This record gives sequence, structure tokens and C-alpha cells, in this order.
Amino acid sequence: MGAYLVNEALKHGIEVYYWRKGNYEVDFVMTKGQKIVAVEVKSGKRQTALPGLEMFKKEFNTYRVITVGSFGIAPAKFLETPLLEWFN
Repeated sequence: MGAYLVNEALKHGIEVYYWRKGNYEVDFVMTKGQKIVAVEVKSGKRQTALPGLEMFKKEFNTYRVITVGSFGIAPAKFLETPLLEWFN
């Protein structure tokens, strides 16, 4: 998923990076202009808390938060959606 995000981001002027503060982390952070989209990828069958996303939302003016996986958007749907759509 990371390679896809980075390749697509380059085409559209989107920056992609990883965020971590102490024990809190977000898998992918995408920025375009002033808009910030945080993406957390979860696998497994058990729904878990997402403290990294919560901390990130508190610290930054996040436009959208996306969870990909069992308890969020299906990975195939996420990958089929044009990257710019997450900023609209």
C-alpha cells in the first residue's frame, strides 16, 4: 500500500509520510496544500483502539481520517479510489 500511495502522490503533488510521537503513530499522512489526510491500516479480525489517530487529530487540523482494513474501508476500495478523492 505504501508504494502505491507514494507513486500516486508524486503524480498529484501530494506529500506522503509517516508520523510518530512517543508510542503514538499513524501509518500514512498525506498532505496537499493545507489539507491533511491521516490513514491507518489495520489487519486482523479484532477491532482495536486507534490512539495514534486520536493523538494526531488533536495535534493537527486533520481534514480526513481513514481506517483501511477489517473495520474500515476495504483495502481494494481504498486502492481503487483516486487519491485526490480523499482531499474532496
